[in-house]
Amino acid sequence: MLELLELRYDTHSTIFASQFLPEGWHQNLGGGALADAILDRIIANSYLIHTKENHSMRTRENK
Repeated sequence: MLELLELRYDTHSTIFASQFLPEGWHQNLGGGALADAILDRIIANSYLIHTKENHSMRTRENK
C-alpha cells in the first residue's frame, strides 16, 4: 500500500472507503513506522466525508 501511495502522492487522486473511523486507522494498519508513513500520505491534503448513518445491508430487515 505504501508503494502505491508513494507513486500516486501529489500526482493523482485516491479514494479510500473504510468502515473504521480515522482514529483507528493507525492500529488497523498494524501500528509502527510503516503505519505512520502510510497515514502521512493518506491524510496530507485529504478531505474526510463521514456518514453517521448505518448503511449495512446486514442490518436491514427483509420485507
